[in-house]
Amino acid sequence: MERLKFRAWHKVLKQMYDVEKMVWENGEPVLVNTGEAGVLYDIEAFELMQCVGIKDKSGQLIYEGDIVGWESDTLPPLHIKFPSIVTWHYAMLCFTNKRGGTADMNWLHSLEMPLIVLGNIFNNPEFLEGTE
Repeated sequence: MERLKFRAWHKVLKQMYDVEKMVWENGEPVLVNTGEAGVLYDIEAFELMQCVGIKDKSGQLIYEGDIVGWESDTLPPLHIKFPSIVTWHYAMLCFTNKRGGTADMNWLHSLEMPLIVLGNIFNNPEFLEGTE
């Protein structure tokens, strides 16, 4: 079984970090290490995001909180359709657009268009403005 991967957005420093290690108590993460040897931070300072286990068309791992879109073959080059936030909903991977519409992995497979990571909700909220 592959190890779960996480990243964490520091709420005060406004930076994204890869999570190297977490300390759990009673089934909940309480401390996080972002790569500094021997340094553990209180999880309350971070917004934790799990890797969803799939990659976009360029091979980039996708995490919850990422903003993804689809490149259409029938529209002008680089026209991005349906910018959506990657979320978990009752343990199911979903894509939620700014209108509140939600689709699951079955919908993704039916599109047959390449998935592209545009950014994430913390660094790139502009990708959700004016979406179709």
